[in-house]
Amino acid sequence: MQPFSEDRITGHFGTRSAFRIRNGLGPHRGTDWADRNKTPIPAVTDGTIALVQYSKILGWCIVQTAWAEGRTYYVGYAHLAKKPTLKVGDKINMGEPIALLGNTGKASSGPHLHATLSTSKKGIFWGKVYDLYKFINKHAGPGPEEDIEVELIPKNGNVVVKIKNFPVGNKLRMRKDGRSVWFKTVKKNKDHWKGVTLKGSHKICLYYNGKEFFCETVKAEKKKPKVARNPWAGRGKDIVEKYGTRQAYESAKQKEEEKKPEPTPVAQPAEPKQEEPKVHTVVSGDTLSAIAAANNTTVSELARINGISNPNILSIGQRIKLS
Repeated sequence: MQPFSEDRITGHFGTRSAFRIRNGLGPHRGTDWADRNKTPIPAVTDGTIALVQYSKILGWCIVQTAWAEGRTYYVGYAHLAKKPTLKVGDKINMGEPIALLGNTGKASSGPHLHATLSTSKKGIFWGKVYDLYKFINKHAGPGPEEDIEVELIPKNGNVVVKIKNFPVGNKLRMRKDGRSVWFKTVKKNKDHWKGVTLKGSHKICLYYNGKEFFCETVKAEKKKPKVARNPWAGRGKDIVEKYGTRQAYESAKQKEEEKKPEPTPVAQPAEPKQEEPKVHTVVSGDTLSAIAAANNTTVSELARINGISNPNILSIGQRIKLS
């Protein structure tokens, strides 16, 4: 996934901006996304932290592994606001905040993320690099916003918006008829609730880091009339005349219930047998990424289930649990 939306890109790979020409710099070695200082940067894919380093040119940097095309790549994030808290060897998931966008290093002229791709972790700084933007578009899958669940719950003529699985550390915004009515940076993994007042037909939209992931038109419902609390109210005139009082009616009704035969007990169905977990046996040519793609899961999920520390190494005959 891209770390930020398309309209935030301020510099593409291989170009030379006026800043680079003025300072005698060669073609751009990465892709730049501009945003406010100290904006959380989400990981573009699952991986492991491979390097945390300060560079005079690129400022604070963090490098993660990326698995694609049957090999390991390295993604570098540069000009960070401060030293990242993550350490070498830490596992990260796509969309998880890994650092803060900043303006450190001599090659930065304002708050932005400089991200690039290489086949080695040191290559991020002085080796051969590739166009990360094209690489992401080639291998992009569903982003974290695909897992977010939204439920609209009518209440007293208005509506309550319930949001589940929103990625921690990211920005959540709600707009009603195009106007912002709620904004927060999510800090805890929990369900989020927001009541919205309705006076007619309104368009409610939700945004993940500025990217719309939900939009629906909602119409105000008429409030239901209150139901009489007196159970004697609404009874037929003949019932009132026959029994005289509510107590007499309830007593006669109770006696009728006692005369009814007890229902025949229904046999409970046998509990279904638990299915055996699905397993894939590794054959020659298998990779963990290919197995994950064929079974609609991720490399990190398979590695977690099977206790695999290095997803690059599999043995023929090895049994891989799929769920």
